[in-house]
Amino acid sequence: MAAIVVNKSDNVVAYFTLAADFSNGYLVFTDVTNVTTHAPDIKPETYKIIDNVTLPKKWYAYCLKYENGEYTILTDVVDTLNEKYAEAGVDTIEVEI
Repeated sequence: MAAIVVNKSDNVVAYFTLAADFSNGYLVFTDVTNVTTHAPDIKPETYKIIDNVTLPKKWYAYCLKYENGEYTILTDVVDTLNEKYAEAGVDTIEVEI
């Protein structure tokens, strides 16, 4: 199982992790490639950690919402990002639950 970090105000997923905590007063997480990252701007006042979740098949930060144990793809966000990436000539993203 994994953990996700979501914005408290809208439940949009910011980080997909193997483990995360706020024990330092800010977010420290181990990502899915087993790299530990300190994110001092991510505080428990505005974000929450949800443990024991299954990660989606394909994810991208801020492109999914997590509510009541279910993911929802934010297609407007994905479409906007893909438009910008295509204009820049870089690979587009895929998001799949």
